[in-house]
Amino acid sequence: MPSTVSKHHDDSLYYECLAKIILEKKFNNWSLRISDRPDLQDNINKVGIEVTQVLPDGCNQAISLMKNEKRIEGKLKEQGYGLPLDGLLIHPTKEWERGKPFPAYNYLLNGIQKKIDKIKSYKHNFDEINLYVFTDNLDLDIDTINALFLKILEINKEAFNNIFIDASYKIFHLKKEYAGSYFIDNNEYTSYQYDAIKMEEDIKNE
Repeated sequence: MPSTVSKHHDDSLYYECLAKIILEKKFNNWSLRISDRPDLQDNINKVGIEVTQVLPDGCNQAISLMKNEKRIEGKLKEQGYGLPLDGLLIHPTKEWERGKPFPAYNYLLNGIQKKIDKIKSYKHNFDEINLYVFTDNLDLDIDTINALFLKILEINKEAFNNIFIDASYKIFHLKKEYAGSYFIDNNEYTSYQYDAIKMEEDIKNE
């Protein structure tokens, strides 16, 4: 069951805070600070992490329409999206009606490729560079991730040591040696989201 806290927060700082919390609690003993180029840095261990949100074509436009209550219902329907009561965006249903899988592979691959190009200018400052990707496709499966993993091995070269793909409570971890999946309890993930909102507010009030 997906988290009920909307992932469509319009501030990249929120996602940086959320990635910091999850990585420190669930994956490593890093002591990360929010910075730039890349977004999260552990200077003691010389680890840098770029954080990004990768969405399918048309999704950003649909999200921007969500902010205008007078236009939301009709315009979102024109884009093929629906908005349930908990505030989470529902992706176009026409692909599901045709029995086709949601095209996660292509837009995730494109988003990761863009980040591979970006990190070249500051990679030399760190011993380890990682990528944390937020996606709203809650139906990602291990087959799609394995196909993505094989393609990234071709294009990644030495760009990222680890790639984390966060689909709410389901997180995929791609390394040079393997691709694995981890599940976080929905209530636990929701608590991380609230912690990230609080952290974001504290940073903005400093």
